[in-house]
Amino acid sequence: MGESINDLLLPENGSIRLVDSDKDDVFDVVFVDSYETMVVSSATDERIVGKVADDDNFGDTKALTIKLDDSEDRTISVTKAGNEIRLRNLKKNDVATIRRSLDDTVVDVVVTGESFTGSASGISKKVDKSYATINGTKYDVANVAVGDLVSGTQSTFYTDMFGRIAYIESAGGSVLQSGEKYGWIMNGYDSEDGSGYIIEMMTQDGKSAEYKLGSSVDYWAPTATAATTLSSKEEAKSTISALVSANSFMKLSSDANVAIRLVKYKVNSSGNITRLYCAVNAKTVSDDKALRINPTNLKSTSVVSGLVGGYKIGDGIVEMSVPKTAEDMKNADNYKVGTVNSGSYVVRENGSSRDFVVGQFENTNVPTILINFTSSADALAAVKDIDTAANNPTMVVNEIETGVDDDDNTVYTINGYFNGAEVSLTTTKNAVLGKLNNKGKNNGIIADQGGSKFYSTTDIWNAQSGAKLTDYLSEGDYILYDGGDRIVLVLDADDVYKQVYEGKTVADALPFGAYNQFIARNMMVYGAVLSSDLDDEAKVGIDASALNTLQFDSSKLMDTIEINIKTGKASIDTDGSEISDLEPYDSETKTGDYAIARFCDKGALQEIVIYRFVN
Repeated sequence: MGESINDLLLPENGSIRLVDSDKDDVFDVVFVDSYETMVVSSATDERIVGKVADDDNFGDTKALTIKLDDSEDRTISVTKAGNEIRLRNLKKNDVATIRRSLDDTVVDVVVTGESFTGSASGISKKVDKSYATINGTKYDVANVAVGDLVSGTQSTFYTDMFGRIAYIESAGGSVLQSGEKYGWIMNGYDSEDGSGYIIEMMTQDGKSAEYKLGSSVDYWAPTATAATTLSSKEEAKSTISALVSANSFMKLSSDANVAIRLVKYKVNSSGNITRLYCAVNAKTVSDDKALRINPTNLKSTSVVSGLVGGYKIGDGIVEMSVPKTAEDMKNADNYKVGTVNSGSYVVRENGSSRDFVVGQFENTNVPTILINFTSSADALAAVKDIDTAANNPTMVVNEIETGVDDDDNTVYTINGYFNGAEVSLTTTKNAVLGKLNNKGKNNGIIADQGGSKFYSTTDIWNAQSGAKLTDYLSEGDYILYDGGDRIVLVLDADDVYKQVYEGKTVADALPFGAYNQFIARNMMVYGAVLSSDLDDEAKVGIDASALNTLQFDSSKLMDTIEINIKTGKASIDTDGSEISDLEPYDSETKTGDYAIARFCDKGALQEIVIYRFVN
């Protein structure tokens, strides 16, 4: 078998038993049960042929033939799905767990026959320690299957006798084939030592990698209808360097300057590219072997009968967020690779505000990859990019800490509360703070510009201005955010005091009222608490005619800010409020509660925040 002693004592899967037969504290016998996982290619009564993990090149496989002819006395046991079978009855792509003696005279082969379908996420690839989450369950992944493990692709997963994923079969249609991976060409250049042309790639694992070209490359050009062979390194370099330098990739339909540099590629055991298929127009190329992408920008495309532009976009498919310019594409910090949250793209009213395309289709209209075009890592974020249909996190601010990131940029950690639980977020070097107002459509909180909907805000701070965030946010403020880049100041506690106690109109602040112009978008209601009722159902009455009685989950706490009517100082009541704690506002004493409630997911109440005026 060719194993060293260390190999035998460190099986990928198995057990080791040490025996001290004469009780002298020295082990006399070592029993090692070592199992090897094989994906069967073929089998006869005399041999089994298949793929096993290549120990020298993690992520690759190698062919293995185990000869089991009659020239030796052998004990061979083969079971499949719990039943004994002949060796020759094993089928192609059966996952076989094999235990054999050093001389192959004793061989046990076990095939469970168990499989399930789904798409992988939360992938980690390490020798003997790979894993992935599929359908909410975490599975170990055998080394033999790591090369085919792809995030977001609908697949059938076959397990070995240890419950590990050992063979992955991609769903039908134009999806990745065995050994193929998605990538985005960031740049291309000659190596410093003159040894070849290098392609810098953002991989589907979200990492930047460099690859040289193989001596022969199976190549599909962006405008071609079929693949060709670049039969030498010189031809491959000439062809692909011209492609990259001229940026001759397929372009986004809405902007001829935005290149779709998506590729699917394959490398050999030396790490050199042997296949490079550029994205081609799915509307003109029908070959399933191609990397078919529809270049139509689906921004502002409403969902109709569950479809966006005719496509069914589901959770969990591969999402690559990429920059728009060739220069920005050279910077790995400008990329993010993950899986799709369909709520960001499947939007009923005038569609998503994001620039995106889809491709690699199953059953003609089910994409398996989505490309989201974004700004560069150095550009300021835009508050209007927050998805107004999504259930974005919110927080009542408690305190703000100042720090620096790895590049010495000033960042802020905002600590606060959401429904009674402690939460926090840290800003980035691109962060922007916008203040919510009612200058949107029909005096609402959502603006509608050319079919694109976004929160109606005024930018009041950004991380590159040199100003301190603590001059604009403080204890008692209520914010909505999308990561550490985009923050919306929904209510400023100082403004609430001026509006309620002093009776003032505050410019660019959200006034009292109900904001429900778009049922599919976030809605809010802001006003005095009129009543609370816990008899039959938990209900809160708020002084806003359109939404003045709200049914609330009584198990949730309402974050509560106390405002001293004499000083205007706001402080958080960390105990929060339940329905029974609410105090209807008394206009004579100017004490009691004002509330703001937020709805999303087509009208589902998410939280109520209480501003309590105390004497």
